[in-house]
Amino acid sequence: MASGGIAPPRVSYILAELEDVDAVFVPIKTASRVKYTCFDVSRHYIVFGTNAGGVVFLQHDTLSYIKTVTAKEGPVCQVALSPDENVVAFATSRGVAVIMEHNAERGAAQAQRLQISFEHRGAVVTAMQWNVSSSKIYIGDDKGRVSVISVSTSRTRNIFQVPTTTLMKLDSKVVQLDFAQDHLLVSTLTRCHLCDTNKELFMTIGKKMRDGEYGACFYPGVRSVDPCTIYSARPGSRLWEVDIKGNVCCTHQFKAALAIKPEKLYTFRNEINIDEGDEEYKPLATNFQKLLLIWPGYYLLIYF
Repeated sequence: MASGGIAPPRVSYILAELEDVDAVFVPIKTASRVKYTCFDVSRHYIVFGTNAGGVVFLQHDTLSYIKTVTAKEGPVCQVALSPDENVVAFATSRGVAVIMEHNAERGAAQAQRLQISFEHRGAVVTAMQWNVSSSKIYIGDDKGRVSVISVSTSRTRNIFQVPTTTLMKLDSKVVQLDFAQDHLLVSTLTRCHLCDTNKELFMTIGKKMRDGEYGACFYPGVRSVDPCTIYSARPGSRLWEVDIKGNVCCTHQFKAALAIKPEKLYTFRNEINIDEGDEEYKPLATNFQKLLLIWPGYYLLIYF
């Protein structure tokens, strides 16, 4: 091993925690019964839903507390910031979805409730996904229902609110939603579905069913005008690569690629110590439960 705790040349990278992020718990530190239940991250904010029915706003870079917005509709189970960062949507354990203009950067200005939906009452909301323009949010639940809410921050227009519309009633729980180029991607326990929201066309990707929590997402083209590629998780550590028309192009197999030693997390809390053990790792068959693009948008993060 190299001196000074430096990784040997054969190690090209390490997974490191460089800063103390415990500050995110400061807003609930004095409330022993309040717990974070979900979160979302944008360029300027980190938001946490709580079991007390609130959504806590923190400044992204400094982790400083900004405010808490509440709707008194029960514990929060899902939260999603709009792409323009002006609106937050969250769902509660009662199946109620709330859309609020949070006014986080407007000093003492109160958050304004824009819409509330009871479309999923009696179900558990499992996924929320905004469209690119922040004008619509799509919601999926554990009973396979997918709905859409049209959102406007104009108070005049909100006098005449468009009711929540049910888009799809599928056969199983919604695991993940994604949106790109006017297409909604819906991954359930059994299948992956693609919806052209402009033409209102729905199609099922592939013919083979599955049974379990498998995610799916869009992957951008080289240029913004290029069609997206879809990746849909399959059993046995596999991914389908699918075009924007819903055609399966090929299957990627990662079982053998996962036959490696897991990377350790190295943190400022302890000294780096590279383990040179020679333990053998066998091919791994697992469920890819969520597929996520991470900044700047060309890396696919898979967790299981």
